[in-house]
Amino acid sequence: MTEEYKWFLKDTIVDTGMCTYCGACAAVCPYDIIEFDENGPKLKEECYRNGEGACKDVCQRVITDASRLSMNVFNFQAKPPTTIGQYEKIVAARATD
Repeated sequence: MTEEYKWFLKDTIVDTGMCTYCGACAAVCPYDIIEFDENGPKLKEECYRNGEGACKDVCQRVITDASRLSMNVFNFQAKPPTTIGQYEKIVAARATD
């Protein structure tokens, strides 16, 4: 039997059927402790942030403060005006044929 660890997303998102299985939580976890099975994401071991770290910040089903998300996930401090969101650089391209 797998041990259940305290995790904000499990109680509020996964168990309520709101999880979209996008994988963002697993992608941003700095400890690589989130795995997926047929029932969705789950913790492989106890979370050092009590299940309320980057995974919670990046989940599309959780309402978060955008400025806090920018700092915690992208290590980015937005400078006003920020009308187009987070970006590293902007490029334009077109095909000639």
